[in-house]
Parts: sequence; C-alpha cells; structure tokens
Amino acid sequence: MLTVILPSLNVYKYIDQCLTSLISQTIFLELEVLLIDAGSTDGTLERLYAYEKEYPNIRVILSDKKSYGYQVNLGISEAKGDYIAILETDDYIRGNMYEVLYEKVQEFDLDYVKADYSSFISLSNGKEISKDIVTFADNMSLYNQVIDPTFIDDVYKSDYLIWRGIYKTSFLKENGIRLRETPGAAFQDIGFVEKVISCADRAMYIKDTLYCYRTDRPTASMNSGKAIIFSKDEFENLFDEWKDRLPHVKGVYLYMFQSFVGNIIFLLKGKRIFDEDVYPSYKWLKDKIDEAVSNGVITKEDVFPWVWEGYERICNDAEGLADELAQSEHPRMELVEACKKLGNKRTIIFGAGNYGRECLIYLDSNGIKVDSFIDNNAGTINEFAGIPVVKPGDISDLVDTTFVVANKNHYEMMKRQLNEEGVKDEDILIWR
Repeated sequence: MLTVILPSLNVYKYIDQCLTSLISQTIFLELEVLLIDAGSTDGTLERLYAYEKEYPNIRVILSDKKSYGYQVNLGISEAKGDYIAILETDDYIRGNMYEVLYEKVQEFDLDYVKADYSSFISLSNGKEISKDIVTFADNMSLYNQVIDPTFIDDVYKSDYLIWRGIYKTSFLKENGIRLRETPGAAFQDIGFVEKVISCADRAMYIKDTLYCYRTDRPTASMNSGKAIIFSKDEFENLFDEWKDRLPHVKGVYLYMFQSFVGNIIFLLKGKRIFDEDVYPSYKWLKDKIDEAVSNGVITKEDVFPWVWEGYERICNDAEGLADELAQSEHPRMELVEACKKLGNKRTIIFGAGNYGRECLIYLDSNGIKVDSFIDNNAGTINEFAGIPVVKPGDISDLVDTTFVVANKNHYEMMKRQLNEEGVKDEDILIWR
C-alpha cells in the first residue's frame, strides 16, 4: 500500500484543486491518505473533514506544532503503507502519477523513485502558466534505469525536491531519515533529500512530468526573505549531525553551492543579505563554500555555468551586484505605474513570445488585467492562458487602450507599426 501524506496550514484557496487531483488518481482506492493539519483557521480544516467524511481511505490528523517537518514526520509515524509519498497542499498531481511511480518502485525494488514536474502560476482569470522542468537536461542517461545515486554528482546538483517521488517506508525508518522539526515550513526538506540520496542503493528517475508545483503563493517558503537563514540551519545540521554518514560530502557541497547562489541572488534584489539577522547565515554558507573551492572539493567544472558566474559576482562585488539587480527591477515597476497612470480601460500586449508571456505574468501579478495579445504571427498562435492572440490589424477600436510592446530586438519597429495603425505615442509603453 502507498501512504500519501499531505501537510496543511491555511491553504483553503488551493486545497480543493489539490485533493481533487488526488481523488482522481487511477489507484486512489488503493491509497492511504493522511491529511496532517497544523491548526488552519481559514476554512481549510473544515474542507479536510468534509473529504474525510466522504472517503473512507482519508484520515485527518491534527498536529500540535506549526512545523512542516513535524507534520511530515507525524505522517511517516502513522503510515501503514509500505511506501510513502508527500503531496503539498497548494500543488496538484497528474491523474496517473502514483500508479506510474508505485509500479516502478515495486517492479525494481527501489528505495525511491521520482518523476519530473512542471512549475506553474495562476493568473487572475483562473488560467495557469506552466513550465516543464527537466531534471537531468545535461545527463539524460540518468533516466529510466536503476542507479545507486550516492556518488553521482548530477543527482546532488539537480534533485533537491521531496514531493515528486515516493519512498520505501522501511528504507526511511532503517536509516533514521526524517525531516527536522523546526518551526514553519521553510527548507526543511534539504536534509531529508540529501540523506535519501546518500543512503539509497537503488533509485530511479523517470522523465514523465507528473507533479505540478505552485510558485505564486505569497507565503511559500521559496518567497521568504529568510530563506538563507533556513538554508544555513539545514546544512549546518547535516555537517554537524550527519557528517560521518555522508559518504559523498562533495555532493552535499554541490547542492549547497547551487542553493547558496540562487538564494543570495534573490535576496540581493532587496539587499537583504546585509541585514543584521541575515548576514551571519550568508557568511557561514559563503565561508563553507569558499573553503570547499580553496581545497579543490568543488571546481568550476563541477557546477552549472550560471552558478559559478553568480558565485564569482558575489565574491567580487556583492554590493555592486545588489545595486545592479535592484536597478533591473525599476523599469518594470515604472511600466506598471505608467499603465495605472494612463487609466485606460484595457491593456494589450504586442508580442506573444517569451517576452510577452513574461510581461503578462508581471502585469497580472501587479493588478494590471491584459485583455489580449497582438502578434504578427497570429493564426499559428490563437490564444495563450485563455487570452486571445490576434493580428495588429484586427484591433479596430483603439480608444482607451494601452499597448505594451514586448520584444527584445524589434520593439522600435513594432512601435512604428502601432503608430501606422493610428496608436498615439502616449498610449504605447515598452516592456524592458
């Protein structure tokens, strides 16, 4: 049997989508479902009880601690299944996810198996924009075979997520693998993932995209300004309490290196790393990584190019990089303010390529509703995220309309094209 553990706290907005995807699983009736709530006050708990009442294989368990790690550990302790999955309650899964993974883990007697996933955000119109993530884009040979991941650097660099797989219960218990039970829900899966990779003898990664991971929840741990503090605590615990049980310490350093650069660049946008509460954690992580580089544990060839470039920028001029990142955000916010100042009744983006989609996400998240795209290739593209894509000449009513040109190389030409259609300069903005 497979036990699915769902830790929750105030996720009313997302819980029905999550549980509907679980109930729709092809093997749902074979699952044990544990809903571990940490004291929700927004109506989440009432929804959980409603599902428990309707489905006999669903059980609600109340956690007396607001700790993601404690909730998951509680679920592991209560689980009756031979295998365990963790589903985060603001995400959802494809209909055959657990059938696919459960068959693999049994057929090959695996310690764990993981699938690829997509990240997504929800727009104000209820539609989603998603992006498939390929875990081993640079080493496709790691897919669809039984591997011992313990000494494979690419696994440490690329696999850092707890929820896209299932784990053998006896494997977790025999190796004492648990999450740390620190307060909140931030980065407590770091230690878990590293321990799993270090202890596993038989693992498999499959390329099917089966899990859908939300990235637009404002309170999500990845959006926390304290990310570097939580990250430091997890790695410090690994090195202090698990060092003798980490057969491939280089792998842990590789993951720490990548996590550090990503978190620091995020925090530099607001110059948060220089805050009194954040800087000591930043310094601890940087000193660890500097030591690993100095001793040759990690070299430039070991990490992704963008990671090494970020590390060098942080080392050479963190203040300057912070200023650069802060400045890069100004034109976007200025465009949002310009849209609001124009006060027109509708906003149209000219360009339905990657720039246009990026522009849509940014405007939508800042309260600017996009009515449509215009694109010279309309016809091959008819809509995106529920928003129609038409040719420039198909917009007949130009009154009370703001046009945002979103193209890296041809924005001046596109602006002239709008002028020729009768759009005034003051109604045209440029997305940079």
